[in-house]
Amino acid sequence: MTGPVVSNTLAKPPDGGWGWVIVFGSFMVHILADGLTYSWGIFQVALVKDFKCGEGPASWIISILVGVTLCSGPLTSALVNRYNCRVVTIAGALLASAGLAISSVAQDLLTLYISVGLVTGLGLGLMYLPAIVSVTCYFEKYRSMATGIAVCGSGFGMFLMSPFLGFLINRFDWRTTILITGGMMLSCVGFGALFRPLAVTEEDEEKGSELKPLEAKTEHQLNGQPPQISLNGKTPTSPTSNGTSDGDSPTQNGPKRPHSIHGAQGILDNVLTPTISDKARLALSQPQLQQVPEPPRKSAFGSGIMYRKDVLYGGSLANLQHHNRSNSHVDNRKMSHHSSRHHMTHGEEKPLMRNRRKSSRLDDRPRFCGIPCAQETADTLQEMLDCSLFLEPVFILYIISNFLTSIGFNVPYVYIVKLASDRGVDEESANLLLSVVGLANTFGKAFLGYVADKPWVNRLYMYNISLTVCGLSCILCIQCSTFTSFAIVAAVFGLSCGAYVGLTAVVLVDLLGLDRLTNAFGLLLLFQGFASFIGPPITGGLYDYFQSFNHGFIFSGLMVSISGLMLFTIPAIQRLVERRSAKVGATDDTTVTTPVANSNS
Repeated sequence: MTGPVVSNTLAKPPDGGWGWVIVFGSFMVHILADGLTYSWGIFQVALVKDFKCGEGPASWIISILVGVTLCSGPLTSALVNRYNCRVVTIAGALLASAGLAISSVAQDLLTLYISVGLVTGLGLGLMYLPAIVSVTCYFEKYRSMATGIAVCGSGFGMFLMSPFLGFLINRFDWRTTILITGGMMLSCVGFGALFRPLAVTEEDEEKGSELKPLEAKTEHQLNGQPPQISLNGKTPTSPTSNGTSDGDSPTQNGPKRPHSIHGAQGILDNVLTPTISDKARLALSQPQLQQVPEPPRKSAFGSGIMYRKDVLYGGSLANLQHHNRSNSHVDNRKMSHHSSRHHMTHGEEKPLMRNRRKSSRLDDRPRFCGIPCAQETADTLQEMLDCSLFLEPVFILYIISNFLTSIGFNVPYVYIVKLASDRGVDEESANLLLSVVGLANTFGKAFLGYVADKPWVNRLYMYNISLTVCGLSCILCIQCSTFTSFAIVAAVFGLSCGAYVGLTAVVLVDLLGLDRLTNAFGLLLLFQGFASFIGPPITGGLYDYFQSFNHGFIFSGLMVSISGLMLFTIPAIQRLVERRSAKVGATDDTTVTTPVANSNS
């Protein structure tokens, strides 16, 4: 009886075929999941009336739901890597549906905190990431269009769900409505079943050395040229983009499948040797092979999807080289500087130390924080939760910006219906405001996604301007008094807020490189989740105290606008870091060459 088949090969995206069926399934998942989340403001009004509570206590329901959904990102990624998108999505749909069904019989807010916030929030978290990852695995050339169609289901879901939920609540009550919503969420089991894992063909196996996770080559391999990204066997022709930063190496940050071997002399000198083929590895002596454990191998049971470095990148890969080109000279200087000193930075030392720790317990199961788990799970969690990125000033600024954005981002979704009702807009028309936001959000994501792929666009500035406008539109809500004025401001908010979701990943890649996207995105989800916990309750608490939404909407709008304005300083910070790196490099070069000059004299 043979054991499980193992493979180090990733399947090549077919750019079509069953992939379009998966796009449809992802689109429907976004309609139902985001339609519920962003239309919760309708439930908020009904819950405050039924439980006779303040806006602050009731808002904790949606805050916990959104926070848990975002914070579960690293866990969901690990499960996707261990199993596959289909299994995780189905499990999430069952969990979310069960949480909503339990909520229909809740007798107090505490029960809703658990059933809607924790249970349904975790279920939605298990659905969101697989709905995107399943699309990116099937598309490369047409990825931007495919992911754009899928995520547009979010705005379309708001457009459909908000009037539908308002109709059900007026016809029945919130309990019956939330039970019906749970039944609708159960249909995501069928949509998740469409996420068929991409099979590895015999052709892929034959080209296994080419179809491997995206990894940056070291400076030693390229003889001073900037590292290039291997996109499923297609190496970009442009030598100007690398997607790495100071201290990056092919074995850094968790789930990379390194194909390099550290020889005995290489370990002593702390220098990475070039990548070698499997056949060349067999020619090495046995003592050499025993010094470093085998790189992680993907079993037939594990999906290994998260080993792809571009799996969370929804933009066009065709223009990726151009948008990273401006940073290539900085990375080249850094790599040359570290090469001349012949030592490894903290980022390069870590995988070596990890390999040494693994070699001391080769018979034990892989562990994360001391907990035994599957190799795919440990790799993904180590990658996404690696805190070495906090040594990057640009990333620190970006994550602070996202924290501030998440504090105010959800406030209009939760309270604009109540605000419009307080200003004299009838309840049915007030519910339609969420449809306006959803429809504008759909066009906004499509437009921003299309323009962001153009090589002449500065995506960072587009992102910053969109956030600034989004915050200002939130503040302008307090000046509205008619449905028309509310609808105009809601449309502006919907158009601009599409950048927050649609451009986050592409801006991260522009700033940090594709090789560090998984790590950056994992940490970013945690901070977004923590901020979402406190955003709506702050506005609700301010309303309960002042009996007015003015203070809460001003506070939330300022948080979003400030988060966009502060990112305009990133180019200046990058130039400052570049000058410091150049100065340190020049000093070290002088230190190295001076003894030689003295000896010759």
